[in-house]
Amino acid sequence: MLRTFQNPNSLRIGLLLILSFGFSTTLMGYETVKRYYPAAPGSYWVYKDQDGKELTRYASVDKQQERNTYHTFQYAPEINDPGFYLYQIHPYLYKVDENGIAYLVGRKGEAAVRRINTKILDLFVPNLRKVLSEKFPKSVFNFSYTVDANMSNTFQLLPASIRRDKEWEAMKTKITITFTTEERKEREKPEETVFTNHITFEEIGTVKGTEKVKTPAGTFKDCLKIVFENKEVSSRSSKNEMGGFELSHGKSLTTIWLAPDVGIVKWEYDSEDTDSISVFELTKYEIKPARSRNTSSGSQ
Repeated sequence: MLRTFQNPNSLRIGLLLILSFGFSTTLMGYETVKRYYPAAPGSYWVYKDQDGKELTRYASVDKQQERNTYHTFQYAPEINDPGFYLYQIHPYLYKVDENGIAYLVGRKGEAAVRRINTKILDLFVPNLRKVLSEKFPKSVFNFSYTVDANMSNTFQLLPASIRRDKEWEAMKTKITITFTTEERKEREKPEETVFTNHITFEEIGTVKGTEKVKTPAGTFKDCLKIVFENKEVSSRSSKNEMGGFELSHGKSLTTIWLAPDVGIVKWEYDSEDTDSISVFELTKYEIKPARSRNTSSGSQ
């Protein structure tokens, strides 16, 4: 049976409860997202990592690229080593619009993935050579390898309208590793084994709610906590008749805290492939008032 509200105040309270529930579970559009990511030119943020190294990020003028307008960041010291470039916290070109916050990853992201996986192989090969030499003492082994990467064009840091605990695909990465082993036996022709591994990763984002975060720059209330899980979703290997091996990657978790009217105040990375946790914390910052932005041309 349908009932009507006899008391107008009861109707008002009911509507307030409905609206309050909706706002508590959904980020409401562009203006809300923009407040969590202020970036007026002249603003800066200083971060310190787990080793005590500092990185300063400066908001600069807008740039046009491929008919799109992007906001920009510059860094000091400059990030010259691709292995140090982390697309979740080191954007150069990005957008904050009705679709949310998105970083243009481009070639820098793919170069970073190649560099990181090549470094993993650099550490892996000496151990492999030692094991094979002990198992086949009359053979000499030589190795060569290449890494190729293909990433989504953008990393979706935060959609403009998303419910708490509702997932979205932030990034997809495909990696191809080609590994060649040459075995030289005494008085025999060298034998070559070529192994190719195709791996696909998906990075899934989730808003976990808000919480208070304490950093060297101060304590920030109502920080938006975003967790990204990066995991291997498919792996396909091919090798010749001589056999081979497979390379696997554990999942990783990246957590980013965004403070209202400040932006990123903390970043944390934890991977099953390593024993250590990487951290960036805000130590100092200055946010300039929002104003009209100048535009220049350029590319990533």
